Amino acid sequence: MDMGTFINQRWTYKLLNISGSGLLTISEIMESPCHLLREGKVEDACKIARILKRLWDGVLEHSGRPKGETSINLKDWIKGHNGMSQQDWYHNEVIPAFSGAKFDIMDEDHDNLISLGKWRDHYKRLGVKNEEFVRSTFAKMDTDNDGFISRQEFDYAIKMYVKHDPDNDYSFLYTIE
Repeated sequence: MDMGTFINQRWTYKLLNISGSGLLTISEIMESPCHLLREGKVEDACKIARILKRLWDGVLEHSGRPKGETSINLKDWIKGHNGMSQQDWYHNEVIPAFSGAKFDIMDEDHDNLISLGKWRDHYKRLGVKNEEFVRSTFAKMDTDNDGFISRQEFDYAIKMYVKHDPDNDYSFLYTIE
């Protein structure tokens, strides 16, 4: 497993572990789309809830944890993710869903733009200290060179990553050099 995969799985785990207890529960998984319900986005909340439930079941299965388990530690979470990482539904549903959440978290002021500062802060919280990596990945994402990553640029990068298009290589999104 490369460092980027580990960091993004760790990020997802920390995002979903609302209590901060270090032990993710099925209750926390199912609570995470509630903010969408509060905003009246019922269809989005239901879609995310289905993806999260499928993700939970897949992580349990691929980590060797018993079906019906109600909590999981970070080590088993990563092990389960690694077992699912080659499945189409994982790339077509899970990665885009969490990438959307990732954009929203980085866009703290909700202006639908990510500055280099926001990008750097996000990676700093993940423990990335390689400034060259931060700057170069930001430059790859900022395709119109306006100094910001828009939601459209971010979504495009995720689509290209999921397609594994060799002409538009965005694998750096899940690689830390």
